Amino acid sequence: MKTTTFIHHNIKLALFASLSFTLLSACGGGSSTDTPMVTPPPATTPSPSLTFPAQVAMPAVTVVNDNGSLVLAESGLSLYTFDNDSLNTTTCDGTPDDLATCAGKWPPLLAADSATANATMTIITRSNGDKQWALKGQPLYQWHNDKAQGDISGDNINNVWHLARPMPLTTSTINNLPTYVSNKTIASVTSSADVLTSFRTDKDGFTLYTFDKDTINTSNCSGGCINIWPPLLADKGARTEAPLSLVDVADGNKQWAYKGKPLYLFINDNATGDTKGNEVKDIWHTATQEPAIQRSTVDNGRFLSATGQVEVLMSNNGSITDFNGQRWLCFIYL
Repeated sequence: MKTTTFIHHNIKLALFASLSFTLLSACGGGSSTDTPMVTPPPATTPSPSLTFPAQVAMPAVTVVNDNGSLVLAESGLSLYTFDNDSLNTTTCDGTPDDLATCAGKWPPLLAADSATANATMTIITRSNGDKQWALKGQPLYQWHNDKAQGDISGDNINNVWHLARPMPLTTSTINNLPTYVSNKTIASVTSSADVLTSFRTDKDGFTLYTFDKDTINTSNCSGGCINIWPPLLADKGARTEAPLSLVDVADGNKQWAYKGKPLYLFINDNATGDTKGNEVKDIWHTATQEPAIQRSTVDNGRFLSATGQVEVLMSNNGSITDFNGQRWLCFIYL
């Protein structure tokens, strides 16, 4: 009986030892040669890809300290145009932040989904299909070194990059006539001892004038004349639209002209709608868009006259009924 009990006891011990070894092996408690468990690294979120700036809102015109009226991005950064671009087409391509590429240095301002254009702030399509904001078809960019509103460090780089600005003139109805007026802030000069001093001032909505003694594409107002009749000067990078053009004037400046006739303000106009310069000495007139206006002279009295460069139909071999169907440029001025 004792022998049987002893055998049964030994069998239980052997089974317990075997079971314990199996459990230890399953829990990794085997020999030092077993492969240790490796904890996987935590999941990482991939870095977002770099992109060009984009906005739904149209770029806005803002007066920025002494720099005058500038077109700004929603971030407040200045926007620029590129002389090498053509209307509705960009030639500045590249990768965001890659300063070896044009677009890396000059990030295009993209038009985000649902952005809506108008006649002034338009949207073009880049070669890769992206939409880009433009100023009347002229693509708009930022400069990578500008960091805050008021920075204009990209202006005139290589003489092909220029601050984007609104046109300095627009049209308004004055005395029931469609007339050119200055828009926002304007650039002009004063003269002292034949030295020109540039300035920029707010003349939003002020009447513009033409000078009968100016010939086509030539300004004959200089010296003290420009202190009374400040010329409407163009900023670098300005783009023209017929019948507006640019004429060369002193010190390398360019002056806006209507049908080849340079445009001026009058120093005695104090508010929008003033026309105190109209018919001064019978040689200064509002820059009306009418095809002809009444003028007065000492010798010829009052008569109807066209302004600047106009198009006329010419008679065919002197006939009063037969015209050759072509338009010729006729310079009409006093």
